[in-house]
Amino acid sequence: MANREIYHKFVVKELSLVNRELNDQSFKLKPLFSKKITKLNDNEYEVALKVEIKNTVENPFPFDLVAIVALVTKFVGEVSKEELDEYLNKTSVSIIFPYLRSSVTSLTSAGLMTPLVLPVIDVGNFEANQE
Repeated sequence: MANREIYHKFVVKELSLVNRELNDQSFKLKPLFSKKITKLNDNEYEVALKVEIKNTVENPFPFDLVAIVALVTKFVGEVSKEELDEYLNKTSVSIIFPYLRSSVTSLTSAGLMTPLVLPVIDVGNFEANQE
């Protein structure tokens, strides 16, 4: 991707937090991560990362949380399929994930809860749903 113009735009698609008011229990964090890649037009793509944390009978947790942060990327000029796949599946995730983590921490802190800091992940762990 050397000598190529690339434009980015960040979009917060969803931030939701519901307090389930569970107290005096021990909880295990089991976030569910997903990635959705959408082709917007010829040289423009959106990569959206989603994290969900749900209170369930099997895994009680003090709140339900959904956060979706997306990166819209526009490429100027031709991009090979290999370069595009690498950029959308690895580079974009590396760019977006710190913003997703900080959004979750800020949201839980603003909700007057103990701030939640998501663990660092391997970008290859995101499964893609492509459109």
